[in-house]
Amino acid sequence: MTRAQIAAVCLLLLGCDGVGRALVANNPEGGDDSLSCAPVECREVRLPEVHPVPPSLTDPGLASCTSQSPQLCEPVPEPSPGVSGDKDRSACRRTLSLDDDFDEAALRDLRCGSLKLVRKQAREGVVRLSNVRWAQVALEVESSDPLRLELAAAQLTQVSLRLYGPVEVRLVEGGNAQRVAVTGDDGESAFALDGSEAETLRVGGEEREYAGRLKLVRSTLKSADLRARQLHFETVSLSDTSIAARRIDWFDVTARRVQLAADEAAISASRLSYFDITRCGQLSMYRASVATFRIAGCSGDRARLFESQFNRGSLDGVLAADGSEFSQVIFGFYEPTVLQLWEGNLGNTNFCGGTERVVLAGRVTGTCAMCREVDGERVPIDACAHTDAKLTFLKCCTQLDELQPCRPTPERMRPPFN
Repeated sequence: MTRAQIAAVCLLLLGCDGVGRALVANNPEGGDDSLSCAPVECREVRLPEVHPVPPSLTDPGLASCTSQSPQLCEPVPEPSPGVSGDKDRSACRRTLSLDDDFDEAALRDLRCGSLKLVRKQAREGVVRLSNVRWAQVALEVESSDPLRLELAAAQLTQVSLRLYGPVEVRLVEGGNAQRVAVTGDDGESAFALDGSEAETLRVGGEEREYAGRLKLVRSTLKSADLRARQLHFETVSLSDTSIAARRIDWFDVTARRVQLAADEAAISASRLSYFDITRCGQLSMYRASVATFRIAGCSGDRARLFESQFNRGSLDGVLAADGSEFSQVIFGFYEPTVLQLWEGNLGNTNFCGGTERVVLAGRVTGTCAMCREVDGERVPIDACAHTDAKLTFLKCCTQLDELQPCRPTPERMRPPFN
């Protein structure tokens, strides 16, 4: 064990010297030469750019393909005078039934065409298709009553999918979607991957979100542009993806190079790297691990960061942290920031000029927690401690040395733990 580690352990064992008074090194911002603080400067956090999926990649490209069964195509209406109909004439148009007597063989291999799948029966229904192969298809699925279309072990390539009515299309049992686009204006519709994978997926558009739900369970998603009303991810691997949604629920998600904007987001038991939250209303994170990140200030009352780890990034806004650890993190660089930390750790952090208030409660440790701008100017943060706080700081800024009791006494966001 190094001298620095021994010193830190000793301080942890000693605890605090009085109410709200932290035990610190003799020379808070420069003493104890056995510990060298690597400065975390108040500078912009740069992340890899997440490129949106262009519409051209998910376009079926009907003008460049030829139908395999042109005798089954429906007649194409004559174009209006002066309007070329060549592009429409190059693709097959068909309408197929999803009623109980549907022809599964006719649905198994769909290529090069504009198709509509329609269920007219007035009751809830489930249609299951296995081993379908759909390629270069502009597909519409329509039903007035709830319909679930299950595609088992399906292969979808260059398919645009538009849902009308309370329709759910679900890829299950090893399904694969490549260069697929999903749109729809019905809030009861849904697109789901269950035990499947997708690459180059577009949901919704830049100007109009998909009104339904996007649900991924035990699935993998690479290179996606998602604009949906609601997202639910559970046990998902996610990469190179841009997301905007009104409601997001994530459980056990591994994400890399992801940009996110949400009105409400709950993230639990997830591992996130190169992660950029550009906009949030309400944000809650539980037992998450976040590395190389930016989290913008949320417009709601506060962001809740519970039992999570944050490494190499920036945090802004009103933050209620409990049982969380911060390493190589800057606070208050982009926006005004208030931090309440209960039972946590500040390791090699920096409170930048936008930091307005820091409230510490419970057992809090700090090592190399600084309060300095790039030019060396001290940040005059307003810092205080709960009257029962047990604080241990080593080589931290002077503002965290002699803390006065907070008025009013801070209230913990979680129930008490014994």
